[in-house]
Amino acid sequence: MPQPLLRILEMTGADQVLRAFDTVVAAERELGRGDAAGSLA
Repeated sequence: MPQPLLRILEMTGADQVLRAFDTVVAAERELGRGDAAGSLA
C-alpha cells in the first residue's frame, strides 16, 4: 500500500477498521462460513 495512503488511513482510524474487518473475515473463514463476507456487502 502506498505510504501516503497508509498515513491517511492511520490518521482517520480507517486502518483499524480494515484490520478488524480482516480479522472477522479470517475468523469466519476458519469457521467454514465462506459466504459470510458476501452477506455483509
